[in-house]
Amino acid sequence: MGSFGTQKSAGIKYTIPGIMEITRGRRHMPRTENIDVKDIKNGMFTHNLGSWEQFVEFVKDPQLLWPTLIYRGHANADWKVESTLDRLEKRYPTKPNLGGSIPPHFDVPRVDRKTHLKRFKEFARGRLVTEIPDSDDEWWALAQHHGLATPMLDWTYSPFVSLYFAFELEKCYFKGKLTEPENRAVFALAHHLVLEKVEDTAIAP
Repeated sequence: MGSFGTQKSAGIKYTIPGIMEITRGRRHMPRTENIDVKDIKNGMFTHNLGSWEQFVEFVKDPQLLWPTLIYRGHANADWKVESTLDRLEKRYPTKPNLGGSIPPHFDVPRVDRKTHLKRFKEFARGRLVTEIPDSDDEWWALAQHHGLATPMLDWTYSPFVSLYFAFELEKCYFKGKLTEPENRAVFALAHHLVLEKVEDTAIAP
């Protein structure tokens, strides 16, 4: 996995999670001059960039446009890679409390996923203009498309689309405050490694 980060509005941080596979044999990831194995920490490679031009030059490396990489942009490089539903469970409400008697941000109980999705299905009944989804994964994807907080993450095959989302908002919430982030980030994930790990995981009978 990888990420691009930026200083204020000019910098970008590039991080590649799953890149630890490089140290175990190079069949998973082609060689590239932009990635040095010694710079990999906790299975992730991070590269700091200071401008749009540096970002473009960096991703022009054919190996970093590898077709199995998918990308995700974050308006704040300090945000964890987690779903909207996970974030909201840790941060509710999202707006400052003007009364002052309740903290503006506090932990809330985890949402029951089955109930959450069931209610969306009930709400969508008779309103769908497309075919009814065949699986819960498809239902979650439909719910995500309509703005529901879900346990899913949006990714793209384009580093430039992810960069757009990293800079879409001038300010964002972090630790209860609405501020302009010091760094923004683009994460790149070799998604086939995730699939391989899932396939290698033995499910107990």
